[in-house]
Amino acid sequence: MFSRVMAGAFAATVVAAVLVAPGAAQAAAPQCNQGSWWGTSVASYPYVYNPTFNNNLDCVLGQGSAGSAVTALQNSLRKCNGQNITVDGIFGAGTRQAVINVQRAYGLTQDGVYGRQTNLAMNWSFNAGTDINSASACYNPA
Repeated sequence: MFSRVMAGAFAATVVAAVLVAPGAAQAAAPQCNQGSWWGTSVASYPYVYNPTFNNNLDCVLGQGSAGSAVTALQNSLRKCNGQNITVDGIFGAGTRQAVINVQRAYGLTQDGVYGRQTNLAMNWSFNAGTDINSASACYNPA
């Protein structure tokens, strides 16, 4: 009886493992929850403002997201990636299209979702101080 129960549990585990879609076991990146200032090695522009999740750059933003992380993204989309969008902290249709435009320009999957690959491809504004409006130059982290 014990071996039959164990064999059944093993079979159920194997079936469950086969039914899981590829990549589904990977944990999704968390939603960016803040904009964070990062120090750089460029003396005249020592700060950059990026979307983060608890100071970690591996996070995502999509339509419906809102807050300082979206403001950080919109600021660099506008100032350093040629996107004529409103910087309002709300990830709406205009921000989604701007992200798609950047993804297209850099040969990425055009899904309109900001994530690590988009972060590495796009240009970011250097700032003279910790003021989001002080951007004076742009750089690409890749």
